[in-house]
Amino acid sequence: MLSEDTAGARGLWEKLWNNERKPQTLAALVLCELAEGTSAHKPDDNKEEITASRAFIEWYKKLLAMRAHKTVTHLMGRVSALNDSLPTAAKILGTAMAEANKETVAA
Repeated sequence: MLSEDTAGARGLWEKLWNNERKPQTLAALVLCELAEGTSAHKPDDNKEEITASRAFIEWYKKLLAMRAHKTVTHLMGRVSALNDSLPTAAKILGTAMAEANKETVAA
């Protein structure tokens, strides 16, 4: 996933999710799905959504650190679709995008 092979990583994350339902695993799976233009998985409840959203943001930060520009660009173009599965993460990314746009306009 961090090497921008979200299609390949998706299958691995899905197998992990089926075996261990951890928020970090769900976040990675949702990230891969979103990057590939799909959205099949969602948290079961609000607590899991918040935890998975936090994990999603951590994965996103790792993608930025790894300079995975292609994947980051795909994700940023699909923030509205992220709202269906991880609305907290979508809100955080949307706010960050708005702030970045303000800074770009001001510069």
